[in-house]
Amino acid sequence: MPHQVAHLPLGNIHRAASLRMAAILGDWRFLVHETKRRIVADNDEREERVPIAAATMVMTATGTYELGELNEGPFVAATEEAIRRAEKLPEVQKGRFEAVLLIVPAVYVVALWLQDRDGDADLLLTMPPSNPALMPYRPMTSPAFLDIVHKLAQKAPSDGVTRG
Repeated sequence: MPHQVAHLPLGNIHRAASLRMAAILGDWRFLVHETKRRIVADNDEREERVPIAAATMVMTATGTYELGELNEGPFVAATEEAIRRAEKLPEVQKGRFEAVLLIVPAVYVVALWLQDRDGDADLLLTMPPSNPALMPYRPMTSPAFLDIVHKLAQKAPSDGVTRG
């Protein structure tokens, strides 16, 4: 499932009235899957698709997209897991949500941000190995997420190293 990538810079965390106003939407990210065969009960063979990489497409100066990054890190499988868990949430099943990968580099947090297309009931599921102050895959509201991230940001240095 293609999804947009959003960044939440340190300076925007401190001024954030809402996550939608503070985050900067940008590139598009696609999960790359591989089909694997595995043996299950009674030597029955089953195929399953597993994520092996994420391809990020960036917009060029001419308005077209090109491959900007190919990533095989831990957030690839974590994104797939967050999406699967989100699909099972009653509010997601009843509503209309758009998945966005939210990156908060200054406090080492990456989350699946489910933007409510019919209102402002956004949900976030933090992905491991993000900052341990946030429980992995536990759905939380946007204000609750911002509150924790703001507290973490108060301890973060604001320099080029943390992209803050």
